[in-house]
Amino acid sequence: MIGSLWTRFRPYTLARQAARLRSVQPDSTFKFPGGSYLVWHGRVQPHPLSDTYKISIRYRLRNRPKVFVLSPKLKTRNSEPIPHTFPDNTLCLFRFKYREWASRMWIAETILPWTSLWLYYYEIWLATGDWLGGGEHLEGTRKSESG
Repeated sequence: MIGSLWTRFRPYTLARQAARLRSVQPDSTFKFPGGSYLVWHGRVQPHPLSDTYKISIRYRLRNRPKVFVLSPKLKTRNSEPIPHTFPDNTLCLFRFKYREWASRMWIAETILPWTSLWLYYYEIWLATGDWLGGGEHLEGTRKSESG
């Protein structure tokens, strides 16, 4: 019983996460700098009429995956800060305090689709000024781990 619980809640290794990401995006690339974390590069197009975004996911085991949009560069709207981003310009994809993501989940099945959805809402926000994606980031809370 204890062995099966350990297997059930054990985080996926960096190599397994990378392989799963590669399986959903065969043209993506990844590396393990210093062997201590995963850096994955791929592309996301949230809608057929959307831009295709080059993204980077940086993941250290048992930490929040950090998603960077490499290109095209994210734009502000009327000098407003981009909603649901952290000070390091990573995307806020889930509510950390509610443990909506854990290292026993596949990045390819959670973080990657959530990134696509975030970019979809970003494009709507850029056009309209309204963030329709929900979440908990309120004015002045960009430094929190909620999203």
